[in-house]
Amino acid sequence: MSGDSVQLDRKLSNAVARVARQTRKSKTAIVTAALEAYLEELADYRDVIKRRKEKSASFTELRNRLGLEG
Repeated sequence: MSGDSVQLDRKLSNAVARVARQTRKSKTAIVTAALEAYLEELADYRDVIKRRKEKSASFTELRNRLGLEG
């Protein structure tokens, strides 16, 4: 584990502390979980944007490619 440090504004710091108390977890655990969730969502969003740029196939084209004419 790295010893990285971040500075939070007072409002965010208080919110993290409140959630930590309510869940009986450390502030580090709360911030780590939030960052992991954010980074996962960001990766998913980038995948969607990338796929939207790709050429898509129609239902008929897919059916023909798979040999499901009929």
